[in-house]
Amino acid sequence: MTIEKFEELAAKAIKGLPGEFRGRLDNVVVIVKPAPDKAQERRFGRGLLGLYEGIPLTDRGQAYSGAMPDKITLFKNNIESLCRDEEEVEQRVRRTMIHEIAHHFGISDEELIKLKFPPVVQVISTEKSSIIFQIHIRRSAYTTIFSSKLYARCCS
Repeated sequence: MTIEKFEELAAKAIKGLPGEFRGRLDNVVVIVKPAPDKAQERRFGRGLLGLYEGIPLTDRGQAYSGAMPDKITLFKNNIESLCRDEEEVEQRVRRTMIHEIAHHFGISDEELIKLKFPPVVQVISTEKSSIIFQIHIRRSAYTTIFSSKLYARCCS
């Protein structure tokens, strides 16, 4: 697959996000690289599919301004190596984008592991005190309620 086609899949993944997420992406860019560099491999392992680098929305205070954009990097060769066809590549790109965007929203790897990281996220209700996300994993559904504090810090 060409890098241009891969970039199109990344853009499609972002466009496919619910508006509540897409509209809250702030000061973040997405790039595609063939593979992690040596330092990234040493730190995160050779099989790294994506990487979020930046200041999560939950850590940004009133003094946050003039910062370089956060960066989400997708590693094309690593993603393709796990897939048999273009459809699987598209699914893996979407899943990796959602994972990295979760970091942009302040969700840690540990929290994603507890949630058994979902392939699909859908906003089912917005309330003053919280946002409820219904997360579908195969036939099971998990619901995570983010507190009003998190909502106020990153989503209002």
